[in-house]
Order: sequence, then structure tokens, then C-alpha cells
Amino acid sequence: MTYAISRAEREQFLAQPHVGVVSVVEQGAPLTVPIWYVYEPGGQVIVITGRESRKARAVDAARWLSVCVQSVSRTST
Repeated sequence: MTYAISRAEREQFLAQPHVGVVSVVEQGAPLTVPIWYVYEPGGQVIVITGRESRKARAVDAARWLSVCVQSVSRTST
């Protein structure tokens, strides 16, 4: 069984409203927090946060981040 999704399926999923989770290293430890984001198919994921927030400062310092987006509904296979 594979859980891989096509690019079109991924873009459609990301374009729906979901809460995401961003992770970034801050002073040698992970900072993992919920975030809101905006996405339009074919575009970039835009994370919504204050410019002076702790997570924004951590991303600026680390120069990278990881975003996880998931559905909260449960489906059976």
C-alpha cells in the first residue's frame, strides 16, 4: 500500500483550510508550533505570523523551516 499522492492532489489538499505545524531549530532545540498558512495551487506556502514573533526570529536565524499540514478527519482503508 502506498500513501503517496500526486502533485495535483497535494496542491488541492494544501489549498483547503488547514492548520499547519512549523518546526525550526532555535538555539539547538526544536521549536514546533501551530501556524496558519495560505496556499494557491502552483504557488508557495505562505506562513502567517508576526514579523517579530519567536518563530519568525527562529526562522530568520536558521534560514529554513519545515511545515506539516494534515487533515483531522479519520478515514479507514
